[in-house]
Amino acid sequence: QRPRPHLDTKMLAAWNGLMISGFAQAGAALAKQEYVSRAVQAAAFLRRHLFDPASGRLLRSCYRGKDNTVEQSPVPIQGFLEDYVFVIQALFDLYEASLEQDWLEWALQLQHMQDKLFWDPKGFAYFSSEAGDPSLLLRLKDDQDGAEPTANSVTVTNLLRAACYSGRTEWVEKARQILAAFSERLQKIPITLPEMARATAVFHHTLKQVVICGDPQGEDTKEMLRCVNSVFSPNKVLMLADGDSAGFLYRQLPFLASLERKDGKATAYLCSNFACSLPVTSLQELRGMLCP
Repeated sequence: QRPRPHLDTKMLAAWNGLMISGFAQAGAALAKQEYVSRAVQAAAFLRRHLFDPASGRLLRSCYRGKDNTVEQSPVPIQGFLEDYVFVIQALFDLYEASLEQDWLEWALQLQHMQDKLFWDPKGFAYFSSEAGDPSLLLRLKDDQDGAEPTANSVTVTNLLRAACYSGRTEWVEKARQILAAFSERLQKIPITLPEMARATAVFHHTLKQVVICGDPQGEDTKEMLRCVNSVFSPNKVLMLADGDSAGFLYRQLPFLASLERKDGKATAYLCSNFACSLPVTSLQELRGMLCP
């Protein structure tokens, strides 16, 4: 006869971002399109209910109302740093799984907004909350990866990926400044920041751009993409150069226009520091390039 416990119906942008990453990565690695579709549906939900297109800002949460409608609180809670970081990571993962450039474009827009709201130009790294909140005495920066990795740990890799997809080297510099800001803790107690330790390795080994030039619907292109996704290569970003010179990716990275399909076949290039490898058209050569 005890009253039923209250059901918490809130949906958080950050936690959904983590879930989207899981579905997108699993869908790509296991070639399970239903997982990628689930991630796409969740990302569309975030854009519809937890994003304000007028201001370009994320919202923290929404709630399930009566008859399974989605409701927002009378005064919506603005997104915190972790909401931006986990959603941006999710959108990069979703682009690599779906190759739909809209997710990539939104990720870069959110990264600009994150920089504007949370970056500390004096002490470097990102504050967990934005300036101007009268309820906060101090703006803090979390320095320990717990059940969730801390936002600054994840954002190092986000910034490196953002730089690869946009050509903006200032994001690489921001990643370096975050690692410098946390360097003493990384050196003395690295076990408290395992995600940032991993991001440090990514930073020093430089992310490689794996570019597949081909028709998205072509079977040879799909085989190359499956090959890339079947190999665990954490120091890479994947992009599809589909030949649409007016598309978002070509506008961000003009060098893509110089990469061509060899003999009319889907062709792969491995690029780093503004230099690309010779073209590769066989799956065996591509696998060897990814696993040197």
